[in-house]
Amino acid sequence: MKVNDIFQKITLNNGYEMPLFGFGPHGGSEAKDDNDVKAMLGDSSNTHLFHPGSNDPTLDEVVYKCLELGFRSFDSGARYGSERDLGRIFRDCGIKREELFITTKLNNTMQGYETTLEDFENSFNKIGLDYIDLYLIHCPIPMKGEYVSSWKAICELYKQGRIKAIGVSNFGVEHLYELADTSDIVPAVNQIEQNPFYVRHDLLAYMKRHDIISQSYSPLGGAGGRLANDERLQCLCDKYHKTGAQIIYRWHLQKGFMTVASTKNIDRVCQIADIYDFELSEEDMAYMEVLNRYDKHWHDPYRFAGTYLTSSVQKTLLDEFERLVKKEGFTDEKEKKIFAEFDRYMSYEDSDGSKDAVSTCIYRANAKYGRNKDVEENARKEAVLLAKEMFDYIIRKI
Repeated sequence: MKVNDIFQKITLNNGYEMPLFGFGPHGGSEAKDDNDVKAMLGDSSNTHLFHPGSNDPTLDEVVYKCLELGFRSFDSGARYGSERDLGRIFRDCGIKREELFITTKLNNTMQGYETTLEDFENSFNKIGLDYIDLYLIHCPIPMKGEYVSSWKAICELYKQGRIKAIGVSNFGVEHLYELADTSDIVPAVNQIEQNPFYVRHDLLAYMKRHDIISQSYSPLGGAGGRLANDERLQCLCDKYHKTGAQIIYRWHLQKGFMTVASTKNIDRVCQIADIYDFELSEEDMAYMEVLNRYDKHWHDPYRFAGTYLTSSVQKTLLDEFERLVKKEGFTDEKEKKIFAEFDRYMSYEDSDGSKDAVSTCIYRANAKYGRNKDVEENARKEAVLLAKEMFDYIIRKI
């Protein structure tokens, strides 16, 4: 596929146009620091930093640099913390709305017909624009068994004109078949983990047959861009005088894969955009094909730890907090205040109750023990610890 500039678009199966190359900014004013209970509880300090105390640029600085370089498509999600900021930037940047493209996604914890409508309303209000360009189901989560109901709700929103295109993320062939059995609207996009070292040809074949566009996330193989320095790319880096990351991004675009780049480093943003002055030859594209080793980095979307197990983690958190309160023998009045404060924290405005608390437990479990089959048990251990942190925080505050 010929790709000549960053403004190039691709036509989706409903006729709507989407930029081929997009950017997914980190953080934002709603982002929570997973290791800081104050942030999780809604403390507004450092909200424009990716991590409190870091020297990273703000989300605004990164996005405005992207706009300056020509990026027009931005990827967000209900759980990313960037929806409100992107909406504000879209309104304030001086670029015509029709030239900009925003994607956001359904919260995994909000799957189901009614809850999908509710979660979309939350995102729509945060973004504050007249329409959403692309709305996706974030993950199928077969254990919840609700993605078909969510799709029906999203189709209704699409028919109302509030969304210009709808799609899915992390869906496999069987999930797409099920949607096809229950709806006459075909997803426009399937956002999937994809890079030269991980390509699912069976899935791509189905998507091509049904005119579903592939959009790659983690195009460099995950956090830190681990594949950008792979020695198997060095020969192409030397030949084209480009970095490994630039070679990989160029491969995506020439394959016709829409792509979401992401970094919080301004210099890297500039490097990412600098891929339009060269083209990989047919021979080199063929060489890239043999690199595929099904080298998957992220979770298995069919068994996504962090969504189907949320109820047990949430129960552990609630039970432990209640145990801590009852143990202290507070007066009825003080106990009532403590539980009221706890309930307030667990019911964020414009979001799904305990999702941030539960996500924090799972994040910490994965960071401490690694991603493994014991994720639920480990997350429940973290829930006990987090309950104590929340208890101490609330006691100090009231």
